[in-house]
Amino acid sequence: MLPMIKVNLKIITVALLSAFLNSCGGGIDVASNGSDGITGTGVTAGRVTSFGSIYVNGIKFDVDSATFSRDGAASSGQSEYSVGEYVVIKGSVDDSDPANPTGTAEEVIFEDILDGEVTEASADNLTIKVLGQSIEIDSNTTLLDDRDGSTSDTFPNLTDLIVGNMVEVSGVRDADGLIKATSIKLKEDSFVVGESENEIKGTVSSLNTSDETFMLGVILVDYSGASFDGFNKQDLVNGQYVEVESATELVGTTLVANEIELEDEHLLVDSGAELEIEGVVTRFNTILDFDVNGIKVTTNSETEYKEGIASDIGLNIAVEVKGTVNSDGVLVAKEIELED
Repeated sequence: MLPMIKVNLKIITVALLSAFLNSCGGGIDVASNGSDGITGTGVTAGRVTSFGSIYVNGIKFDVDSATFSRDGAASSGQSEYSVGEYVVIKGSVDDSDPANPTGTAEEVIFEDILDGEVTEASADNLTIKVLGQSIEIDSNTTLLDDRDGSTSDTFPNLTDLIVGNMVEVSGVRDADGLIKATSIKLKEDSFVVGESENEIKGTVSSLNTSDETFMLGVILVDYSGASFDGFNKQDLVNGQYVEVESATELVGTTLVANEIELEDEHLLVDSGAELEIEGVVTRFNTILDFDVNGIKVTTNSETEYKEGIASDIGLNIAVEVKGTVNSDGVLVAKEIELED
């Protein structure tokens, strides 16, 4: 077993998502579209920092009555989750004691942003490529060793990963498309036929209906033998956000798809919902018009700022935003905290 590493559990924003989430093709978006959105008293999205209940964005969530899911499948509970994984929690929050906010979770949802083969090893202990996509870590990223099925084992350095390792990445994309990893989980030493799977999310481009191929970033997807979930093969067009699943190894830069699923690129939350999200500024026009992980955000004269001021906010700045989604699907910020 590789040696253990102590991980700084301070909440940072390198943070997802997807499905619930459907994570960032990265980011998360807020939309008011009825039954397609997450309804309820509120939604909290961020990195798990501790257990004994689940702590996300500094809030201690009671999960005794919560349902859990991982990558669209029902989960038995928090024992299957790890510090560093970026999750979405639907439920209520009581912040009457700002120093010790608590919540009651109805749903805890995790979806990885990428799951597959390491295609370029790290030379600087900061960056790596998985299925051709660039991943960046920092001192707060949790590096997990799950090869024996334990969620508590870790490995010390990104340079311990080699080309061909199978990993699961949790995190979000920044404004430049770089995946900021909150956790990287080493699942297998190499691809195992009949057991392993490559999964990649992204926006369809360079669609060739004659060859039945398209590009996801630098990966050429062969969909000639794939089944389709949520839409039909003839409905495939450039610009759609999809998840590609493959039961075969990557050959060069070509991935043969077994299933292609049409997904929402961003998190959907109904108007009137309370939303607290940890993320990075992925679009910035003015302080009245910017996005955090794809979520449209605005401020007003009542917005409070912590660890900084309004003029500190700009592209790729890490923030935690708390507020209410208005009828236009925009998060009206009550509080913005600038993160390290």
